[in-house]
Parts: sequence; structure tokens; C-alpha cells
Amino acid sequence: MGGLVGQQSTRAPPRPGGGEFVHHGLDQCIQSNCGITYFPIEFQGVNSANFGDYADGFQPDPVGNTTTNKVKGCTATDDLGDPLGSPNEAQLATALFYGIKSDTRDLGREYDPADIDCYNWLFPLVDKPALSRIEHPSVPARYFAAYHQAYERARLYGGGEAVLVDLGEVYVPEIVPEVAEKLVSLDGSRWSLATGSYKGELYLSLRLNDRRVNAGKLVREVCAPLGGSAGGHGAMAGARVPLRGRAPEELAAEIFTAFLKALHVRQGPGTPLVPLEP
Repeated sequence: MGGLVGQQSTRAPPRPGGGEFVHHGLDQCIQSNCGITYFPIEFQGVNSANFGDYADGFQPDPVGNTTTNKVKGCTATDDLGDPLGSPNEAQLATALFYGIKSDTRDLGREYDPADIDCYNWLFPLVDKPALSRIEHPSVPARYFAAYHQAYERARLYGGGEAVLVDLGEVYVPEIVPEVAEKLVSLDGSRWSLATGSYKGELYLSLRLNDRRVNAGKLVREVCAPLGGSAGGHGAMAGARVPLRGRAPEELAAEIFTAFLKALHVRQGPGTPLVPLEP
């Protein structure tokens, strides 16, 4: 870094640090300029790929373009009159509201009075057009192809109480939980499980309509021995399991067997959700 209002400073070489994020600090403190020290520019934060040019945030774009540092997303208006991190900010209020709305399925799943209070308090502050774009985005043709494949591959077990599907290789891992969420809405379904491989890992997502079972605990118990990382809570959970040379379809079959056994559902080939016409 060059001079700062007439003051000289130098940057020390990068130092190794723990985790994916390290700070490249200065080898000496910046001298005070009329009693003011400019702390925000005393270091640059970079990740393990030595990329750190996003301190001001990514710029959302309806399409997304990584070459221009834009990512697919929606903008939301902001009120610079509120303190940073205040839920009164439209951006944060919109994110919090959508988080509650989607996680509780419009306050129909695993909610408590605090969720309702927050939901009602945040609603007037939400950027409604941005929320609409988040909930109803434009999607590529591959999105519909993924759902088409999901419905064809889905199998019913236990007379329809369980719906399982391996999507094979997916174009984005986010499609896996979305499919699981859709399949659990099948009439009579107690739980759904979807898997899909992406960049050397198998993603899985579990959804439950049965309050007697904790999805997060179950996913951790099944995936930990396979070397996977998992998280979740009562009705929904997910995990990523490294393939490590294993065929994705074989690992998916092993995981399906484990979940069917854990939830006391008879194993077997299953019945097609959508029977194919002869």
C-alpha cells in the first residue's frame, strides 16, 4: 500500500493462517494523521484462492456473471440511515423474512410464537418486489430437465410413506433440497430423501412430516461414518459426502438402505412415483 495522506506504510508478506480466510497484515502501524487512524484499510482479507476483492459485497445480477464479479441474485433497497446490521434495513429485513418464511413453510412447519412475532414485525420493512423475485426467479431449461428426471427416477417405499430419488449428476447442488421439499408434499408421505452428485461430492437432503423423528440427528448419524458433514433440525436436514473414488450411484444406494433401515421401512426396488407408459 502506498502513502496514506502523506504517511508511509508497507505491507508485510502473506502469513499462513488457519481456516480458509487469512489476513495480510502490516509490518507496522499506520502513523496517526491528525489523530485519526484509518483502520479499515490496514489489511486485505483473502481466501484460500488468494481472492479478496469482495469486501464491498457481490453485485447481484438477474443472470449472474462471474467475470464481472456479479452473482445471480436480486437487489433490495437499503436504508443507509439505520445502523449496519439493523433489521430495519430493507436488505436484512427481506433476508430475515424470507428465511423465516421458507424455513417454516409459511409458518406451517416447526414454528413458535417468536417466529410469528418476527414475521409480522418484519413484513412492513420487506422489499416486496425483491421478495417476489427471490421466490419466483427465472430458471434455465436445465431446471425443468432436473425435475423431469427427478419424477421419473423417484421411487415409493412402505406403501408411499417414503419417497426416495437419486438425481444423478446435478448442474447445481441446490436442486437436491428443492426436489426433496417438493416430494415430501406427496399425499400420504411421511418422509422424502433426495441425492445428487456435484464436483466429487454426493449431496443429500431429507424432509420429514413425522415429528417423532429429528431429521438433523438422523442425517448426522447416517453420514458421519461415511465421512460426510451434515446439519439440520427437526423436519429438514442435509449433508455432503465426499465420493473419494466411489461411484455416486453406489453411495446413494448405500445411503438409501441406511435411511430405510433407520426409519423402519421395507427395502427393495420400490414403486415408480410416475409409472412409465409401455
